[in-house]
Amino acid sequence: MVEKLKTDATEVVLNEARQHAGMYLLAATREKQKADLVKHAKPRGADPNVTDIAGAVLIEAEDFARGNVIKDRETYGKGIGVLLNKGETPNFTEYDIDLARDATYQFELRYAAAGSRPVKVFVDGQLVKADAAKAVTGSWTLESQTWFVECLIELKAGRHMLRLEQPTFFPHIDKLRLVPVEQQDSAAKDTRTEEPLTLTLFPQSRGEGTEPEAKTKPETKNLTPLPSLVEQWAKVLDATQDDSKSILAAWHQFVKTKRLTVDEASPHDGVARLLGDAQPASLSELAERYERLFNDADRTWRELKATESGKSATALSDQVLEAARLLIVDPKGPFAVPTDIESTFSTEVVARLKTGREELKQLEQAVPKFLEVMAVADMKPENLKIHLRGSHLTLGREVPHQLPRVLTGNVTQALTGGSGRLELAQWLASPSHPLTARVMVNRVWQWHFGQGLVRSVDNFGRLGERPSHPALLDWLADEFSHSDGTPWSLKSLHRQLVTSSTYRMSTAHDANAALVDPENKLLWRFHRQRLEVEPMRDALLFVSGQLDETPGGTLLPTANRAYVTSTANVNPAVYNSNRRSIYLPVVRSALFQVFTAFDFADPSTLNGQRDQTTVAPQALFMMNSEFVLTQSRSLTERLLAQNSLSTSERIGKLYELAYSRPPTDAEFSRGSAYLERLHATLSSSGVAANEVESKAWTSLCRAVLAANEFVYVE
Repeated sequence: MVEKLKTDATEVVLNEARQHAGMYLLAATREKQKADLVKHAKPRGADPNVTDIAGAVLIEAEDFARGNVIKDRETYGKGIGVLLNKGETPNFTEYDIDLARDATYQFELRYAAAGSRPVKVFVDGQLVKADAAKAVTGSWTLESQTWFVECLIELKAGRHMLRLEQPTFFPHIDKLRLVPVEQQDSAAKDTRTEEPLTLTLFPQSRGEGTEPEAKTKPETKNLTPLPSLVEQWAKVLDATQDDSKSILAAWHQFVKTKRLTVDEASPHDGVARLLGDAQPASLSELAERYERLFNDADRTWRELKATESGKSATALSDQVLEAARLLIVDPKGPFAVPTDIESTFSTEVVARLKTGREELKQLEQAVPKFLEVMAVADMKPENLKIHLRGSHLTLGREVPHQLPRVLTGNVTQALTGGSGRLELAQWLASPSHPLTARVMVNRVWQWHFGQGLVRSVDNFGRLGERPSHPALLDWLADEFSHSDGTPWSLKSLHRQLVTSSTYRMSTAHDANAALVDPENKLLWRFHRQRLEVEPMRDALLFVSGQLDETPGGTLLPTANRAYVTSTANVNPAVYNSNRRSIYLPVVRSALFQVFTAFDFADPSTLNGQRDQTTVAPQALFMMNSEFVLTQSRSLTERLLAQNSLSTSERIGKLYELAYSRPPTDAEFSRGSAYLERLHATLSSSGVAANEVESKAWTSLCRAVLAANEFVYVE
């Protein structure tokens, strides 16, 4: 509905504009002439006699009536005041200007800029220059302050509001000046057409007196040309300037010679029809003739399409009318849909569009978010030449499009289409592949037992270690890839390993076995291993009752493919979540400090097995960190909330939560004695009576959580 409403309203506006194509043709020509005047105009701001020009106005940039920028009169040179950003965007300043008389004014700016910062200029709310102050003068300081002519503006006597606007930062604008054009050497007269040149950028009307003869001007009194359409017409005029066969050839001819001459070699350029019985008296009269020609072409086309025989017609038989019609309906021509078309819509249409878009937005927001995955699309495959010694500049022979023989050996597989990614994936996941199943089984074994059957988990080649149990590795790989019903099932593989007698072995030490196999390669006991940092953090949150087990989602506020390469792009607050560690973001240049203390691998490189160190900062983290203290307090609240429990029962509950076992008699005794000593110490230290119990239990909880039994898998 919204798009149809916009399309219908756009067609209404463009149809109205097409009916007054002559007005746009004339306006575009005059804008081009004005641009030429500006191009050759000389700034008068630095002229010592400029103050003698009647009606000239000089404004210091910092003397604005309204704005959101800082006035700096000290930093960039003596007597220089510039406008600086104070954090609000877009930057803007507004000036109330009183003019003594009607005139066409040359608008000038004095500024310095080491980089281009174009500024929009508005007069009484109307855009008159979209890219003022775009030049680069060399620096931001006094020595490169330069005057520039920006545009010509026709203004009436009285008060006007001039606004400067920049999306981010202003160039260092020092002064603004308005100088009446009539007082300069370049008169406000178009010498090519010998007609007064109307210099209003976007004329509000063309009433009496704006043309030499009222009877020759097109009927456009109450119309305001849309600036973007005028700009599009100007581009068309530039593109057809040297095209003698264009329907606009007569226009270009009259602008240059002030008369029309029929070229018998180009009978369809429209010159003869536009000439008629007499030469046009002015450019305005020729614009009126063009307008009639365009309207005749449009009317003839509509009448043709309304007939039964003309429904299938694709062109007019009259070649002049067809050329005129094609120009005004060209989707890339002078009446192409401009980006600011909605500024011309009626109040009613604008209101309906706003309502429709709000309803559409609500509907879009109500649609559930679907999962997104990254994907690739194959390009057209082609054979490539070998890059000798890796250089793309030194090419060898062309090789066929196939899987690399260094990987597949003598087995070749034709690639019938696409890049070969699919075939490569199928080859990698084939049960007959010698490595895929073995590497995966070895990784899972390492995760459960601390060391892989092949300890060099990233290297199954000649430089890697030999498997400690080659037959077991082969059998597990075969079961994994050929299992009936569930091949390649990681769930089945995990179940197979954790239910084995090997996984359920004790970590108890055997002196005799240690003499034979000190590294426990033969798995005579379970390999004692410390929890990785992610399950360690999750375990702390779990025993305290604070773990958020909500599945899915992300904590990283940055959108997919967005720029995230530095600490400035990551708010550390995202790490303060109680979600499971798997959902914490991993940003290579802003890693979670808790992770880095416990051997978290460098995410910039591939690493099949993390290093495992035992250093003082790890123990200090468990004893002193704010994170562990917070979880100890939460665990204390969890224990003390059960009012019916005795001290011994609370100690038992603490051990069950932390170690998944009841405490021994000795641990009962040590825990009770510790609490008694701490009660006495805290009471004698002046701690409030209502806080003693909580602080004592928090200390005991922290001691239990910091013990090796909590962070090691036995």
